[in-house]
Amino acid sequence: MLRRTVVTLVASALLLAACGDDGGEDDEARARYVDAMAESMAADDVPFAPEDRECLSGKFVDAMGGASALEDAGVTPAEIADGEDLAALDLDLGEDDAEAIAASFRECDVSLADMLLADAGDQVTPEMRACVEENLDEEVLADFFAQVLVDDEASTEPPEALLEPLMACF
Repeated sequence: MLRRTVVTLVASALLLAACGDDGGEDDEARARYVDAMAESMAADDVPFAPEDRECLSGKFVDAMGGASALEDAGVTPAEIADGEDLAALDLDLGEDDAEAIAASFRECDVSLADMLLADAGDQVTPEMRACVEENLDEEVLADFFAQVLVDDEASTEPPEALLEPLMACF
């Protein structure tokens, strides 16, 4: 169950990583990518409230270099909206980009721990939820999220600082 939840989070992270920062570029082009990212998030299984999708979409686009970076990479808003496989999009994602995307969750006040718990559904008791919320460090989870974005092999070996509190709660 934990592995499926982490894989879902990782898949969402990779999908979300398809965006960039506008740096003063045309607002219309940026808006098309932001809208496409929000559409893709809405279609994903990871539970984002509409206001979270709106905030995260803009932050992710900004973190990735904006519409011009996506255009330069040959990525269209339609590919983003369709949830195109990022490996097929051939984006060059660096560690700074990944960390900026991970920081977007804090900036938008979106809890990654809540996302993990939501995927587990009814299998998470109130006691388990309280334990995870008390013991799981959002920074550790955000750091793992960032590492997964730059190194897909990172998803196969979650760090002890992430697994230890989760295992203690389940």
